[in-house]
Parts: sequence; structure tokens; C-alpha cells
Amino acid sequence: MKKLIFSLFMALIAVQAWAVASVGTTFTDGDLTFRVMSTGGADEYPIVSCLGFNSAGAAKTSVTLSIPAYATFNNETYAVTSIGAMAFKGETNIT
Repeated sequence: MKKLIFSLFMALIAVQAWAVASVGTTFTDGDLTFRVMSTGGADEYPIVSCLGFNSAGAAKTSVTLSIPAYATFNNETYAVTSIGAMAFKGETNIT
């Protein structure tokens, strides 16, 4: 019985280790929205693109824009490698 419980526990840990969001998933981190572009490789971070402000960021009257190198979602780190072509179109609150 102890072996079975240990095996189930180890399987649960393994599943959580690969809990990277699937390609196409969007999420927010801070004032920005990101889309998962790639789940990464064995020694690489998953890759995301910045889509622009989320509702909290867009509601601010003045924002100093800073695109981070990394974003976090569900305790997983993603490398920010691009900005969407229309990410900040029409935004007038950026400095």
C-alpha cells in the first residue's frame, strides 16, 4: 500500500512539472496580456507574445510601458519574445 501511495504521489508531481499552458492560451500578468506561442523545449522556457494591455492596464490614465523579458502564469515562467503587430494600436496613455 505504501508503494502505491508513493507511486501516485510521484505521478502527481510529474504532471505538475509539465503544467505549461498549451499553445494559443492567453493570460494576463500585471497590466499586460500574453499568448502562448510555443511550449518550449527540454532546456528552454515556453515562449509568449505580448498582445497589449489587459483591462486594468487600459483603464489607467498614464502608463510607463515596459515589456518584461519574462511573464508568469500558474507558477510557470514564460519568455516574452515578441510584441503583437497591433498590441498598442490606439493607446494614448503610454509614456
